[in-house]
Amino acid sequence: MIDFAVLNGLVLIFIPGKSTSLYILFKSISFLAAVINSYYLNKYWVFREQISTKSKFGHFFVVSVVGFFLNVATASLVFHVLSGTYPNQTQLIANAGAIVGTGVVLFWNFVGYKFFVFKS
Repeated sequence: MIDFAVLNGLVLIFIPGKSTSLYILFKSISFLAAVINSYYLNKYWVFREQISTKSKFGHFFVVSVVGFFLNVATASLVFHVLSGTYPNQTQLIANAGAIVGTGVVLFWNFVGYKFFVFKS
């Protein structure tokens, strides 16, 4: 939700038309905001990890960086392809890209966090 809220706010304010380069920047910012939130939610709520170590955050960061590139690349590709077909639907296309990117990375992040970061 944080990813989508930040992305939609940035797109609504700054992208009047088709601009893949601005979309990549805004998708990057929104994804990074979501990752920071995700670390704390995964650590304390999903995996109930009480011990904080620098190596855990390092592992989390590595998994998240790979997820970041997968998310932004997938979302940007969808945005670029659809913006040529539907040039006046920027907000809708931005969200379609974000949904596809989120779907691709959801599985990657969960597996990485469960077996690499917060493993028992």
